[in-house]
Amino acid sequence: MGIEQLAQNEYSVLPSRFSHLGQKEQQYFTDLQHYQAPWLYEKLLQENQIASPDDYNHRFTEFKKYVALLFISQEPLGMISPKIDTLWHQFILFTRQYHEFGQQFYGRYIHHEPTTSLTPLNPKSNGTFEAWYHKVYGCLPDVWNE
Repeated sequence: MGIEQLAQNEYSVLPSRFSHLGQKEQQYFTDLQHYQAPWLYEKLLQENQIASPDDYNHRFTEFKKYVALLFISQEPLGMISPKIDTLWHQFILFTRQYHEFGQQFYGRYIHHEPTTSLTPLNPKSNGTFEAWYHKVYGCLPDVWNE
């Protein structure tokens, strides 16, 4: 599959303007695209937190896009999808792999801060996430609104 076809694939983390990126940026997205976590799939399946391989692939792709947007924006971005957040929670439990993933694709550990009365979500962070998503990937897929 060519790079242009891959960018249009529903399980692609490549931005819509991938071919306009520099070599370093293209390598970042290519590496992120190829990152797999079969142990995460297995655990989510065992816990009945995913319905199918397609469900997993779609959620994991969107999670990787979220991480790419964190890296690009260097801003706090709201996690607006309970389905993707559930995947994130399970990923965190694989501490070694999660730490290595964060180092590779974010440059440091990716902290997860649940929203509580003591740790409220910045009201701008959801809008900031959506703005960055539109800028890099286009329209939000339905999984972000489910």
